[in-house]
Amino acid sequence: MGDGHIQRAGAGHAAWHTRLEMNAHDRLRQATAVILRNEEVKGTAWLFSCNRLLTAGHVIARAGAKIGDSLYICFASHIDNKKEYKQMAKVVDLLYSDKERIDFAVLELHDDVAHVPLDISYGAVVGQCDYMCYAYNKNKGEVEYMSECKSNGVVSFDGMDMIQLHSSSLTYGSSGAAIVDASTGKAVGLVVAGARDDPTVSYALLLDRIKEHLPIAETKKGCTNAAL
Repeated sequence: MGDGHIQRAGAGHAAWHTRLEMNAHDRLRQATAVILRNEEVKGTAWLFSCNRLLTAGHVIARAGAKIGDSLYICFASHIDNKKEYKQMAKVVDLLYSDKERIDFAVLELHDDVAHVPLDISYGAVVGQCDYMCYAYNKNKGEVEYMSECKSNGVVSFDGMDMIQLHSSSLTYGSSGAAIVDASTGKAVGLVVAGARDDPTVSYALLLDRIKEHLPIAETKKGCTNAAL
């Protein structure tokens, strides 16, 4: 893997200006990545700071990794050529427990990249809402935009409050994707599960539940996420 294949953030300042010019859909797409093991996609992830990605904890377990291990990721824009564009990321935080009803992992890229992180909102999610989601679809073998991703708000799933989503496009491999409030363009949830009895229903962990694990990180001048 030559350095020429990786878009590095030699100047975080440039990424800062780019974020102001992107619409919410494009920003979500370019911040989304997939987790790889032996070239097989195990799940979705997304950039929340200049060099850190968030995914579901069970995705990392599925990839056979633990805290301190490194594995490959590839940004969605290059998934058709992932052998050339994959890059290393280290698992720096991982909590995956059915007992504690928690499921997330943080990965740190070995190199900063010229991708813009998503903004995060820790505000309450209430009532019906339209969401944006960009996730891996195993049935199609590609990362795609979920054009119809709606929610009736927060429900109790296995004893934990989660965002209930309605989308027939979320499948195996979609776990770890960001759920973005279409009205604000900010990430509010993390896809972690599907309903056992309905393939059109999925659940997302509220980011507010894990906000202490998502510090605002500034690894390059002018590059940070804006958590509110």
